[in-house]
Amino acid sequence: MKFKLSTLILSSALSASAFADDYVGANYAIVDVDSAKPTALSFKYGKHITNNIVVEGRLGLGLSDDELDFFTDVKAELDNMYGVYGVYRFMPKSSFDLYGLVGFTKGKVSAKGSGFSVSESESDLSYGLGFDIKMSDSTAFNLEWARLIDKDDLEATTISAGVTFKF
Repeated sequence: MKFKLSTLILSSALSASAFADDYVGANYAIVDVDSAKPTALSFKYGKHITNNIVVEGRLGLGLSDDELDFFTDVKAELDNMYGVYGVYRFMPKSSFDLYGLVGFTKGKVSAKGSGFSVSESESDLSYGLGFDIKMSDSTAFNLEWARLIDKDDLEATTISAGVTFKF
């Protein structure tokens, strides 16, 4: 009897419907890279482990470049960024859901000027805060700040806005 009860509880906890709020999303981001602010489009997939804890994967691609403040003829751009994060959702069933994230990001940026081109890749521990505002049962507006990379050679912070879709 105990075995049957334990099996029933475990299978209920691990069923696909127990955490059916997995999601995909897209965000438009302004990336503060040293003194430039190129833009990016980032895509994410979140898999709920519990109601509050999510594992999230992200991929970001540069959209536009920006001039470095100290050189008018040098353009900086984000080539790509990707990472894996643990997300803690404070109020996952609420219409306003505050969350924090911690994870790992790898990013590549390039700078081009008259007669030269350089690129730099770095990876680092990342952290951030954001919130979702529920627009329907399956759609939410998202706003987020994240420190992705903080190294001597490269610093990258993002402010982003986007949409997530639960399924």
